[in-house]
Amino acid sequence: AGLDIDMQKDDPKVRLPDEYHKLPDLLKAGSITQETIDKKVEHVLSAMYVAGQFDGRYPVSADFQGKTMGMQRGKQKTVVEADTTSDAHLAVAYQTIIDGAVLLKNEDGTLPLASGKKVVLVGKYCNTAKDPAIKQGDVFSGGGSGYVATEKQVTPLAGLQAALGPDAAVTASPGAEGAAGADVAVVCAAAHGEEGWDRKDLTLPEAADLVGALRAQSKSQRIVVVASVPGAVTTEWIDDADAALMLFGPGEQVGPALGALLSGKAAPAGRLPISLPKVGEKRFTQAQYPGQCPPPKTWCPKMTANFSEGVLIGYRWNDAKGIPSAFPFGFGLAYTDFELRGFEVECKDEHPLISFEV
Repeated sequence: AGLDIDMQKDDPKVRLPDEYHKLPDLLKAGSITQETIDKKVEHVLSAMYVAGQFDGRYPVSADFQGKTMGMQRGKQKTVVEADTTSDAHLAVAYQTIIDGAVLLKNEDGTLPLASGKKVVLVGKYCNTAKDPAIKQGDVFSGGGSGYVATEKQVTPLAGLQAALGPDAAVTASPGAEGAAGADVAVVCAAAHGEEGWDRKDLTLPEAADLVGALRAQSKSQRIVVVASVPGAVTTEWIDDADAALMLFGPGEQVGPALGALLSGKAAPAGRLPISLPKVGEKRFTQAQYPGQCPPPKTWCPKMTANFSEGVLIGYRWNDAKGIPSAFPFGFGLAYTDFELRGFEVECKDEHPLISFEV
């Protein structure tokens, strides 16, 4: 199939046919060439050189050195559970969240938070990163083969408290009633995605209910929605919120990064990598998503989805159908205020030339 690596299921009870050791016979039979093998090796070694593996950047554990695959398997638990956390790794995780954070709304300079305000974080995910209902992954990380379990998550509450200091009035409540009398309510909402199963819809769980309850409780309270998402979500709650900040699978360092973003020690630098759909948008047919089952069933474990949309995905669908998205691909605000002035228009070579000062 043209693959560079033969990745087998590492389970002695369920072993897939090992293609790697067939190479000598395939080469002798003329089914493949030495040139093809060399090119595959070049691809693998190039990636290893670029990543720094030959420079000692990722040293191999002594438990793995000079061992057969069977012996390595016996030591796998020891190696996998080793704590490799470093300040450099934490800094990358933190900065990645800052760089990818997308500011969707910021009415009247709600963010960054002004000092001296009473702030209550609202929602069940403000002070935890775990949810028993999540089968793979956790609240701020997607699930699947790429998920790395950790006990070092810093929650949004802990992160904001650290950012604003010990004298700041920052607490948390699972429901809107706990934010009564607060100057600012920060809604912690999260949608979860994982390998092997689709979300049943694109709503952001709890967001609409919490924002609606907060707004019914107070017309003057500032409401900030912090949405941790695996992809596109609907934003039916946006009109009642004063500000909205979107984080895409922020992970372990969500607390420190969120604290910096809300306090103004850092500014959101991201732009939407996707388009966010409007509520009720009829983008897919049943046959396209979630798929169909053999009649007379309408739902089954193995549905067939027909990807008949061709290239009309994301913003291309919006453009082709003439239907604007709620927030388009590339959207993202900043904390900075911009002023445009000194507009001038002149004709040059039969074309208008517009100039202005920013």
